[in-house]
Amino acid sequence: MMGMAFIGQNIGCARCHDHKFDPIPTTDYYVLAGILKSSVTMDENDERGHFMVQQPLANQSKLEAFEKAQEVITFAEKELSDIIVDANDQLRLQRIGNLAQYLLAADQSQRVSENISPNRKKINPAVLDPDIVRRLSDWLQYSEGTEVPIFMVWNVFSETFHAKSADSPAKLNQLSQSLRQRSNEDPGSVSAYTLRMRDSGPPASLEELATRYQQLFLTLDELLKAHLDFYLLREELDSQCLAQEENTEIPDNAKLSDHLK
Repeated sequence: MMGMAFIGQNIGCARCHDHKFDPIPTTDYYVLAGILKSSVTMDENDERGHFMVQQPLANQSKLEAFEKAQEVITFAEKELSDIIVDANDQLRLQRIGNLAQYLLAADQSQRVSENISPNRKKINPAVLDPDIVRRLSDWLQYSEGTEVPIFMVWNVFSETFHAKSADSPAKLNQLSQSLRQRSNEDPGSVSAYTLRMRDSGPPASLEELATRYQQLFLTLDELLKAHLDFYLLREELDSQCLAQEENTEIPDNAKLSDHLK
């Protein structure tokens, strides 16, 4: 049993002979057997003491100091977590608030890299993060083949605004109708939220479309926050209901039947 438990093999063969392929000689087997044979488990009536008596690793003063230190660490970790959450919220809102500029900068960067436009405006790092612009540009360029629903409207209108027919209202209305028809034929191919951006009419410029996207993402962020707050509140209410149910005494059948007599 000990062999199977500690080394994963049966060592009973060592009673008669050394293991041929394992370093378990017969002498070691009987040494271990002798130790086990001469060992005695003390019971509670044994004069040498109870077998469950254990030596503490630290005295009471050290234990109290450790617990106080753990409380300080827990408090500091919570404070740090709150700071990180607040910083992430501020950073997210800041980037969403600049989404229009990010989209325009990413569009410009993409077209310069494709040699479509020779003009390139320098990005101000104090306003826009160049790494975010690069990643968004690469992602939009990649998404043209994968047809990401949330940016389908952006990709379609962006190509049109950079074409010669960009100033044609008829062309813009035709694009809006084609996107609506595509959404009806293939639900989910075009984000329903982006289609609602066209309720006030097709955008007159790429800058206006970028502004609409920024407002859309701000709205989605508020909806997500309200959604999470709702579920956190519901979870808290469910916990309170469960606590009340646990503390509520359920009458037995005899007590219930008394009211029916």
